[in-house]
Amino acid sequence: MDQLDKADPPQIPETYLYYLSLICINSIADGLASYIFPIVSQALHDQHRLLQEEKDGNNPDPSSPRVNTSVFPNTNTLELTKTKEADDIALVTTMAESAWPGLLAAFSFFLGSNLDEELFHNVMRSYQNFTSVCGVLQLTIPRDAFLTSLCKSCLPVLPALDQRTVSSTGLSSTSEVVVPNITDKNMYCLRILLNVAQYLGGTLFDSWYLLLETMQQAEHLLTAKLHRASSSKKQNVGNFGTNLSGSKTLSPSQSNLQRSTNNTIDYAGLAAGSSHHEADVLALLASFKQLFDLSVHLDLLSFQSFTRALCKLGAAGSGLPIHDGKGAAATPFLKGLRHVNVSCGICDIALTYAR
Repeated sequence: MDQLDKADPPQIPETYLYYLSLICINSIADGLASYIFPIVSQALHDQHRLLQEEKDGNNPDPSSPRVNTSVFPNTNTLELTKTKEADDIALVTTMAESAWPGLLAAFSFFLGSNLDEELFHNVMRSYQNFTSVCGVLQLTIPRDAFLTSLCKSCLPVLPALDQRTVSSTGLSSTSEVVVPNITDKNMYCLRILLNVAQYLGGTLFDSWYLLLETMQQAEHLLTAKLHRASSSKKQNVGNFGTNLSGSKTLSPSQSNLQRSTNNTIDYAGLAAGSSHHEADVLALLASFKQLFDLSVHLDLLSFQSFTRALCKLGAAGSGLPIHDGKGAAATPFLKGLRHVNVSCGICDIALTYAR
């Protein structure tokens, strides 16, 4: 009994309050998503069923193609205010409008903190959920604010440029730009961005430019990461890849990297014979290409916005003036990485659309 009276309470770690706040904001975002997503899914199913019944009534041919609602779901035409949960949806909309500034600040703080892998993945899952909730509720300003912050998290911080003189006489000089190394956290943020792009693709419209520009810069950094990995392997192995005649041969992955500007590269196939890190990079590049392949499922207005964003991106990459079609010049989002913008697959696709 005397020992119980004198026992001290356990010490609470200083980081426990941060952990508790992280769990709370994740619960808020995930709670809103767990309520809204089933309603949206059911509304999309009902909409598809009505359209299919109307189509089958006019064309009873069973071989006629069916609309795919699993890719770029068209939530623009959903009238959630006419559902039986309209009052609850209005309440969730008000909650999201009120909470998004605080949630964005909290998420940004934790994304910039040194979290372990599990906590980081939980934060990114909640970030994706709340961004998608804002998108389906047509809250454009919160959605774009979260997308902008996410795009910044997808790319590494640009180091200061190092000006070096290549001639001792000082007659000629150049800027040697060191391409920043894209991290595993950046790559995971890119996966989240692709998930959001596929779910909200039909509602993004002008915001497509923000995502495509981020993907363009990320593709360049990912390709540079593969080049560095190939160069490191070459240095470690020594004369690996040198044939009997003394001429050097390239491995399949190296030869395909030299064709990084060719949009027909089978990144998914290359990933099978690569190391773990290389396979992750190649799989992410394959996901970029898949997003373009899936753009055929966008409705007309969304596809026009997608191609318009590609044309603006192509104009920016070629040095042409950028116009948004409304008489105003558009400002590039990622000015900091503009100097590393070399020819890449996404930019080539953009130029193809522009032609």
